[in-house]
Amino acid sequence: MSIINSEQERVMSGRLEAIYDCIKAIEGKEDCQTATGFLRTLAMKEEAIIARQEQEFITQVYGDR
Repeated sequence: MSIINSEQERVMSGRLEAIYDCIKAIEGKEDCQTATGFLRTLAMKEEAIIARQEQEFITQVYGDR
């Protein structure tokens, strides 16, 4: 169980870092493309996390086939 909690903490930390980077870009009045890039990267990471979680669930339910 501690492995899952550790991974969840790592994932949450990565999400927060990406959000803070985006905020810094906006506050620093960096160009809009930079902020958009940070948000796009965050969205892609979220999609990858969801896909991996779905695959892990399927494996738990049906096993490796």
